[in-house]
Parts: sequence; structure tokens; C-alpha cells
Amino acid sequence: MFQDAMKRTWILIVVSGLLITSYAGSIAYLLLERDNNNYSEYPFDPPDDPSRFVFPDDQGLNTTILDSLSLSGDYLLNHIEYNGRWDYEFNASSGKSNSGYNVLRHAGTTYSLALIFKYTRDLDHYNGTIRTLNYLLSRYLDLRQFKGKEVATVKSGSYTKLGGPGITLLAVVEIKRIDPHVDYDREMEALKNYIVQMQGPDGSLQCFLGDREDEHSDYYPGEALLGLAKYHQFTNDTEVLDVLRKGLDFYNRYFPDDYTAYSPWATEAISYLHSVEGGIDLNEKAIAMANSCRRGQIIESYSGDEFFIGAFSTRATSSTASRIEAVADAYLLTARVKDIFNSTRFYRSMNLCAGFLMRSQISIEDASFLPDPERSAGGIPNTRDDLTIRIDNVQHTAVVLVKIMVYQRDLDHI
Repeated sequence: MFQDAMKRTWILIVVSGLLITSYAGSIAYLLLERDNNNYSEYPFDPPDDPSRFVFPDDQGLNTTILDSLSLSGDYLLNHIEYNGRWDYEFNASSGKSNSGYNVLRHAGTTYSLALIFKYTRDLDHYNGTIRTLNYLLSRYLDLRQFKGKEVATVKSGSYTKLGGPGITLLAVVEIKRIDPHVDYDREMEALKNYIVQMQGPDGSLQCFLGDREDEHSDYYPGEALLGLAKYHQFTNDTEVLDVLRKGLDFYNRYFPDDYTAYSPWATEAISYLHSVEGGIDLNEKAIAMANSCRRGQIIESYSGDEFFIGAFSTRATSSTASRIEAVADAYLLTARVKDIFNSTRFYRSMNLCAGFLMRSQISIEDASFLPDPERSAGGIPNTRDDLTIRIDNVQHTAVVLVKIMVYQRDLDHI
């Protein structure tokens, strides 16, 4: 009996130790002091007077791309639920949706719809942006005190991902640039504070807070650094510029020049920082990543099917957009410094890709043959043969088309 009792005691000790180890990260995460004044709902104020918006000059924009963007925006509008949640995945072949979800892609798609509105000036696109942003902030944002500052995390179970605040910051800053009337100042500052607090002395960024603190993500550093770049572009905050510079210095050494998940987000951040500070080291990294991204692109002389000119595979469709983003931003950088050799190659590459992406988009005419034409038109399917459409397919396509449309005309950031 005594031996059995001792055995049970040792088992209890071992199990307790495992539980303590397993939940150490969760406890650290939960020890962030919650702000009891966190908003539960956000008011929606549809605009009566469009003159309140700050729009860029739309003269000379490529109208073919603009039409495609408008159709993308309409697709997204048709996939917003009544409460502001996105219809995450839709199969145009069956007319049915998948119930899965990804909060980071919610944030990224909201950002893309804000960009679409910026150039289409369609108030329905604005209303959709605000509805989905308010859903994101009310359901997923936590305002907390951390190291003496208010920070914002984006809920993901017992940990937070660095990419959540990074991409949400992109969406908040973008709509505030267009509409000074919206009041997301507190959220914007708290999102920025979280990213700044996650930077270590060497410039690296902690990708997870909570259970997975020892893990790294190739996606999140680039997303967070681009969020800071956009924040600086809007506020001219010098502290953020220091964090951005240190972060890019670290990750430009950490990541190879090959195409990685870091490339699309980071190249835009690099191009922005270069516009502020200059620096040949930034040029070289952006050019190297862009050349890796464009490697294997299908061009006229090697294509057996004209549909795929500009793509990187005869199977992939949706992934093409995220891959070409780095090329578009490297074009902006190299054209700015009058690097004719590289800017010419990048310009051709991004324009070929724009053609492919617009051919891949389901037109209104093509949608008329599908079970649900209204919800299919404007979508970007996984491939020509797989008409599954995730919201981030449309997100990445819209963002890169905006870049190409603007960069064709001006050497200025979107």
C-alpha cells in the first residue's frame, strides 16, 4: 500500500511538472495586464460626404487594372457576412463555402480592400473595409499593459503571433490615411507598441508570445516590419524608424537571398526605408530577393500556352501574386536610383505577371456559367482547374495590382 501511494505521488509530481512546463508560456502570456476598458463594439458611421476622404491623384492610372481591382473589391463585398466576418473560402464550381478561418488573413484582406477603395473610390468598398475591420478589432484585439505601455495583441488561443499586430496595423494605418474621420488612434498606437516591445537587442523580433515563444516564423518579421514602415510613413515617428532599421539589418542577414515568406513584405519595407535614408546595402538585398522571386517566370518565348505567360508554373495561380510583390517593390527602388538594367527587367516581369493575374480572375461573363455567378465574379481561384477561392488569393492579387498600377505611373509608394 505504501509503495502504491508513493508511486501515485511520483506520478502526480511528474504530471504536475509537465503541466507547469507546458503552460509556462501561457501563464506569461496571461500575466499581461488586461485593460478592462477594451472596446466590445465599434460604431459604424457610413459617410455622407465623400469629400472627407483623402484620395491620391487618379489621373493616368491603368484603367484595365483599375477595372480588375473594382471587380476584386466587389468579390470581397459579396463574401462579407452580416457581422463583418469574411467568408474565408469559396468553391466557385459548387457555389459552396468552407467554414475554416484564419484571423491574419482576415486582417490582410481588410487591408487589401482599403487599398482597393483608395483607388476605386467606391463607397461600398469603404463600408466593407470598416465592417470587416470593426469585426477584427471587436472580436480579436486585446488591449493590455505590457512593460509600462499599452499594447495590442490579436487573439490566437494561449499565445499571440507577431503577424497579427503587424497586418492589423497595416489595415488600421491604411484606412486612417484615407479617412481622417475614423478614430482608431488608440488601437494604432497599441499595435505599434507591441511590435516595438518584441524587438531584441540584436534587432530580431519575437514571433510568438505565450506557448510557442521559442519558435520562429518566416512570415511574421516581414509583416511586422512593413507595418512599422507604413506607420512611420503616416506619423514620421523616429523611434519606429530606429526599430525598422535594426529589424531590417538583422533579417537581411538572417534570411537568404532566395524567395522566402520574408521577401514580399520585407522588400516593400526596404524600398520605403531606402526612400527615407538611402543605403546601398538595402538596394543589394532587395535586388537579390527580387531576382530570386522572378526566377522561373514563364515568358513569351518559352510558353506553350499563352494563358500562363507571367506565371511561375502551369499549376499555380494564387501564389503568383505574393511572389511578384517583391519584384514590384524592387522595381520602385531601382527606378528611383536610375538602375536601368534591373529596373527594366523588374518592370517587364511585374507587367507580365499583372496580365496573368487578370486572366486568372473570374470575369462576370465566365461567372454566368457557374452555380453562384454573383459570388464567383472577381475571384482568383487556386488554379485554372481548381476554382477554390480563398480570400487571401484575392488579397495578394489586389495588393500587387495596386502596386503595379501606381508604379507604372509614379515612383511613389502606395
